[in-house]
Amino acid sequence: MKQLRNANDLRTLKDRLSRLPMAAARIAVRAAELFSASALADMQARKSIRGEPYPTGITLHKTGRLARLASAYQAIGNKVRASVSSVPYAKFNLRFGFLPRTLPSAWSDSVSALAREELSSLVEDGR
Repeated sequence: MKQLRNANDLRTLKDRLSRLPMAAARIAVRAAELFSASALADMQARKSIRGEPYPTGITLHKTGRLARLASAYQAIGNKVRASVSSVPYAKFNLRFGFLPRTLPSAWSDSVSALAREELSSLVEDGR
């Protein structure tokens, strides 16, 4: 990071710091897209988001409703969420790992990379 040499540098730093909430929101949007694509690919491959195969007899494709909702991550401000509360049998199926209680390490690594990219562009370019 550059050293602050004058008041203009300080104003530039203040301006860039004021953009942090926007950067967090951009990270959340990109993460939601990544999570949705990853969750959908895993469901189509009949495995949980942690890579474990579905137990025998488990399917998300009878109506497709749970699969659609569990792979539809949304960014809300700087947070990412998916909701399956409108599916009555979701509680039974969630124990098989269709929605994470904690982020899988691959997803966490991807979000870290997105954050580094966004923050470095904020610091270097002032976007």
